[in-house]
Amino acid sequence: MTKKFIKNINEKTILTYTFILSFVLLKTNLAFATDLMNNPIVEGIKKMTQDGLNLLMGLSTGIAGLMIAIQLIKKHYTGDEMESKQCNKRMIVILVSWIGLMSVSIILKIIGGYFNVNGA
Repeated sequence: MTKKFIKNINEKTILTYTFILSFVLLKTNLAFATDLMNNPIVEGIKKMTQDGLNLLMGLSTGIAGLMIAIQLIKKHYTGDEMESKQCNKRMIVILVSWIGLMSVSIILKIIGGYFNVNGA
């Protein structure tokens, strides 16, 4: 009795899922790439990406310069040789991080220009 009951339930669920899946597949609308590229949301995302990269590049330059200036002031006013070496190491880390961030931003701009994402 239980095997027959389980078999009936499985058949009903398979039939129900098949009906739902076929209904969903019949009611889907096709979207083409040209429709998506002319969508206002996609245009807004393009502009936001371009503005975000410009802001990132500007802020990173200002913040890196400020952090290097702070390390130079610390180095100038400290009397300890070990602290002076630490300031030099920190300045190198700041410069390498800034160069890495600028490189990533430029690469993203180049890729975006290639795919016409940033309005190029």
